[in-house]
Amino acid sequence: MCKTSYGNKHDLDYVLERGGTEDRLGVPIAFIESAWRRYTKHSKNKVQEIEAAVMPIALTFSRHQPFCGAVLTGEFTRNAMHQLESIGFGVLHIPYDSILAAFKELGIDASSEDGVKDTTE
Repeated sequence: MCKTSYGNKHDLDYVLERGGTEDRLGVPIAFIESAWRRYTKHSKNKVQEIEAAVMPIALTFSRHQPFCGAVLTGEFTRNAMHQLESIGFGVLHIPYDSILAAFKELGIDASSEDGVKDTTE
């Protein structure tokens, strides 16, 4: 959980820090959010959510020049990914077909919503 300079709290997926311990917060050096989309519909909205969650915190800690990143898996439009890249985010995109191939190696057909719901793995 991170707080912005406005006192708002954000629960980000990953916050990497330098010099932190179990009892003391360290200096934040990276803020990373992740998202999955099965279809491109709403991919732009999702990256806007990521931007809105990360940027206020990154600005709060701007003197430390933290890395801002997003791991996007599945279907995202190029325009959506460019929105994050244009404001300095590092973006790792894992295409939908790569996800299907990885699950297929385990014998799971992830292309079907029913198949995913019915599997015990």
